[in-house]
Amino acid sequence: METIQTERGMYTPWIQVVHESNFCSGYKFVATPHKGDPQDYRGRGRQVPDVGLYPELQAPQDGATRWSNMRVFVEFKGMKVARQVDGFCDDPTEAFERLGEKPTQTRGQAIGYSEAMLAHQQRTHIFSLQVLGRYARFFRWDKAGAFVSDLVDYVEDPTLLVQFLWRFCKLSDEQQGIDPTAEKIDKPSALYDLMKAGPDPNALTPKQLQYWQDSLREDWPWWKLKVSDCNCVRHVLAPQTAPQSPESLPLGESRPAEKQLVRYFLVAKPHFRALGVTGRGTRGYIAMDPETRRLFYLKDCWRVSLPGIQKEGDVLRALRVAQVEYVPTLVCDGDVCSRCGLNSGESTHPVPDDVPAASGAGMTGPWLGTQSSSEGNAVQTALRGSNAPLSPAALDGPQSTLTDKHARGDSADEMNTMKPHIHYRMVVSEIGQPLDDFEESRQLIATIMYAVVAHYMAYERAGILHRDVSRGNILIYSHPTGRLQADGSPEIVTTAILNDWDLSKDVRTNREGARQPNRTGTWQFMSAALLRNPKKVHQVADDLESFVHVLIYESLRYLRHNCDSVKLVMRQYFDSYDYAPNGEASGGSEKLGAFHAGYLSTGAKVLRFDSLHVRRIIRRSLQWLKRYYVKIYPHLLEPESAPVREEAVASVSTKTATPSYLLGFAQERDSIASLLTSTPKTSVAHEIDVDSEEDEEKTFADLEDVTPIETHTPMIELLYDHLNTETGWLSGDKLQDQLKAEALEVSRSTASRSQSSASKRSASQSQPGEPEDPERRKCKMAKTSLGRSPT
Repeated sequence: METIQTERGMYTPWIQVVHESNFCSGYKFVATPHKGDPQDYRGRGRQVPDVGLYPELQAPQDGATRWSNMRVFVEFKGMKVARQVDGFCDDPTEAFERLGEKPTQTRGQAIGYSEAMLAHQQRTHIFSLQVLGRYARFFRWDKAGAFVSDLVDYVEDPTLLVQFLWRFCKLSDEQQGIDPTAEKIDKPSALYDLMKAGPDPNALTPKQLQYWQDSLREDWPWWKLKVSDCNCVRHVLAPQTAPQSPESLPLGESRPAEKQLVRYFLVAKPHFRALGVTGRGTRGYIAMDPETRRLFYLKDCWRVSLPGIQKEGDVLRALRVAQVEYVPTLVCDGDVCSRCGLNSGESTHPVPDDVPAASGAGMTGPWLGTQSSSEGNAVQTALRGSNAPLSPAALDGPQSTLTDKHARGDSADEMNTMKPHIHYRMVVSEIGQPLDDFEESRQLIATIMYAVVAHYMAYERAGILHRDVSRGNILIYSHPTGRLQADGSPEIVTTAILNDWDLSKDVRTNREGARQPNRTGTWQFMSAALLRNPKKVHQVADDLESFVHVLIYESLRYLRHNCDSVKLVMRQYFDSYDYAPNGEASGGSEKLGAFHAGYLSTGAKVLRFDSLHVRRIIRRSLQWLKRYYVKIYPHLLEPESAPVREEAVASVSTKTATPSYLLGFAQERDSIASLLTSTPKTSVAHEIDVDSEEDEEKTFADLEDVTPIETHTPMIELLYDHLNTETGWLSGDKLQDQLKAEALEVSRSTASRSQSSASKRSASQSQPGEPEDPERRKCKMAKTSLGRSPT
């Protein structure tokens, strides 16, 4: 191997030596450097590792990658370039991550392949190899980060490499990282037939039924998932704990050691999947109970396990006890455990008793830990020179990450920023629709209003602050009422749900400040104050500001306005960031500029929306935010900018048949009005006059020391007053996604120029399964993986 200069020349000798030596009995290495996985919807077939290790009976026969069956991926670099492209440095006096484009691309490849493998399997961790000429590195990835070994000269001494391959193939599926609580459903089988038969459609909306049918992709693995809380550790730690009702426990406290109900749910392709290797790795499934054939929403994630951070299911229990509306209804939940539910004496991780002696070359050694960012898009140094064993962590107890337990910084005083994670599943009754599915501007306002009401109730009645308000966490929720409309069709009522409470905080018992070493929330929708200061304590005003950013985001993408470039405004307002001297990401400059001016701008003009109500709500909110920042953070606001010329946009009121969201508002109107009436008047009232450009705002005396953005009721009243006004709305005013339309237009223009100049086709134009230069393609994918926003 040391005489082979190119990576292409390495595949065949490698595979041949392993096969002839019988290192990997029952497994087979397959070279797949030119043909991607046609089922890889994320990478579109462009994620192509050089070699993959597969069980013999599942090895691909057509030379194409199969992420759903792969056990280890191997990336080769020829001797000629090996040291130049190595992503890491073993010298402890230098930075572990080597700088430069090629080392960065090599790390990006490893991250991209790991993401693809995790996406197509039910995994607790994965292993991979990197062969750099005569040297090799070993990797172990989980949701906290990755172990990376020193370079091993396998030509001089092949013992460690041989031992790794031999031992890996002797491991049980669970030790290799396969989740034993996820049972793959054979096609055909009784469970397969049950899923194809589908749920009872009478209790579902057409959209919910469509979600289920869309998930049944034949080219995607189907699963039977177990949901049950882990008891084995609690029986050891607290065998005498007296039973308590879940509602009586403080948030963040585990439930007692009592027998938990085990339930199973059938799922297929995820309805939602978070990107990246590390972090929570949330997957959302439309799930069917095989006993009742009812549909539910199942959330599978790796929750952060730090003091003060409670399980989302415990939060939902507390919200239900406090009678908080417009939040999910918990069905069941629990930390995922590989041991709970097994028969006595049954082992899930047998250890081979025929391990050969290898002159001390065990699976300990100089393991180096590294960390990916919260979205898995970069690698950061976290551990140097640890001799932590690679053997799996104790498998009694819930499935948890291992990397964080051995991580430390480059120096002894550098903080370990890795977060421990525990595998967690939760099932709720409601199946919502994304906020992007709103039908017209009035429904957008109604949906956000319900979410603000939920936020208010949670804070006031249960002392819980959400802390992650974003477009993805506000859902449209529709359900049949059981009544028929005049035309005989089922009556459907639509409201909304404020979802994803896993980053929430009990502010009554947990006021000590930050619980995690970095920001909490979604970058695009964080308050400007949080973006400027990552150590700021999250407050109500930060979440209320996030609701404003959500409204602006959705309006820019889907409503008519005078913006010349949606992409440019979106990038500046939501995605922009820079780095402080200490390396921390900072953002929010464009948001602060809008607060100071009191309006959004596009180029040399005011950004105006056709919808009169949306226009006024955004302007009023920005004025409130200016008052808040002048009071609390005056140093963040920049000097007054030059006045911008406004352009008038006509607003025409039209009317069609009553949509389901207005039926929902008619049903909820009185309860929200009653809520506002019972609230102390630390708020404002609005006189909506559609013939005037501005609403009249009446400020109550109690607001002298509190700006409207610091308390919920002003925003609820603002949204409610506009929603309750029948005139001035544009019926059916939602457009196609203008951000995508703009990108498509650019793509068509680029394609046209490419065809006219007869240049080589770009990666974005390649079709899955078509050949393209592997190194060129991998570099492109690496750049994509490393180019996202900092959180």
